[in-house]
Amino acid sequence: MSREIIVAWAGRHDREPWKSLCADYERRISQWIPTRQVFVKPRGREDRRRELESRDLLAAVGKESWIVALDEGGKQMSSVEFSRFLTRLTDEWPRGIGFVIGSDVGLGKEILDSSRTKLSLGRMTLVHELARVVLLEQIYRGFAIKSGIKYHRGPLSDS
Repeated sequence: MSREIIVAWAGRHDREPWKSLCADYERRISQWIPTRQVFVKPRGREDRRRELESRDLLAAVGKESWIVALDEGGKQMSSVEFSRFLTRLTDEWPRGIGFVIGSDVGLGKEILDSSRTKLSLGRMTLVHELARVVLLEQIYRGFAIKSGIKYHRGPLSDS
């Protein structure tokens, strides 16, 4: 497995306008690192769905990837902190970096236990489609900060 960013997500739909927004950020990120998204469709009975989705998400990113689980209990980072995190990973980790987003049932124990990092986009629950857009935008912002592209602006000073 080569170095790349993989965003794997579980959900019932992959619809517009979310699809176009995500594709645009994927294209932008790909100037720095190969990037792809993987859609995992829910399957199985309701009582086993979380477990099956987690297995499918794990297979989508690969067990050798640095797995980042989006989880409400995960670490919250500023955009600059996230940029440093991405920089360190892309500089030091020789394989894929897999971000996983659960469906409405969340992520199962297997994928949470397999993740090396748990990341929170905030304490509010977001639909997976919006979480994908926010994540991809922050990945793009992180690489833009690293590259010095005038996309991210720090806080305005009062002076």
